[in-house]
Amino acid sequence: MENGVRKEKNKLKPIDTPVYRYWSALYMSFYSRRLYVDVGKRWRGFALFYLILTIALFSIPFALRMSFSLNEAFKDQITDPLSKIPVFDIQNGEVSFDKPMPYLIKNEQGQVVVAIDTTGKINDFPTDFPYLTVLINKSKISLKVPSLKLFNMTDSKPSRSEPLVQKFDKSTNLVFDGKKIAEQNSIKNLKLFSQLMIYPMVVAIFLSIFIVFFLVLAFLGQVFSNIFFSFNVSFLQSCRLLIVAGTPMLLLLLIMFTLNSIFPGSGFILFALLIAYYSFALYSLRAESRRVMIS
Repeated sequence: MENGVRKEKNKLKPIDTPVYRYWSALYMSFYSRRLYVDVGKRWRGFALFYLILTIALFSIPFALRMSFSLNEAFKDQITDPLSKIPVFDIQNGEVSFDKPMPYLIKNEQGQVVVAIDTTGKINDFPTDFPYLTVLINKSKISLKVPSLKLFNMTDSKPSRSEPLVQKFDKSTNLVFDGKKIAEQNSIKNLKLFSQLMIYPMVVAIFLSIFIVFFLVLAFLGQVFSNIFFSFNVSFLQSCRLLIVAGTPMLLLLLIMFTLNSIFPGSGFILFALLIAYYSFALYSLRAESRRVMIS
């Protein structure tokens, strides 16, 4: 029995079995010639699962930063403005408000973020008030999901989302207190749902961009290999090598997004980094192929 176990443990793997797994490639792609030889010779397919893994991991800090930004946007554009709304009554499903109409509330930047109007002058989100996020009419209240501050923006852009509309039923009789509304679970759930959607949206956007990017670039990679290295690689090899060689570029890109440090010319630097690592991958694979041929 023991001899059988030893034989099973010492059983040799097939020669085309990959030596390095995806997790190893995440850090070995920065320096290892052996990894790129393994990717070119023994990995199978397009390495799309590796691309998914890479983007899913590297996107976490950026998604967290966007989540914090959304939290600030909710505070600046919804909860704080709601807290500034004077208390008023809703009787038989209609707003009773004794202030001059339309009643406008501005944020610290002087932008109109809340409007109360029961006269019918403002029934929608007008272009005159691009930062308007809360609109109270005679028989309804409308909310817009706030926009985020992204990249080098000094201020958030006007929200383009469709408003969430809550109509007052004819039997509705209550005192509208903005501070209490801002603390209700419905507002908190809206914020939580929006935050939960950020990560899958970020991953999906980057993945859709880079799948097309690497697949298109793989054809050019074959030409690049023929011209500069006098070495033929298949389309699948070119695609795999590009995706793994793109790991440092993807990491730098998402670090720049996370730190809000995108600048003119950064695209050229990122592309040059990709070309440098792809050249390193081709050089490693060519050297190994020639060594095998000589031996």
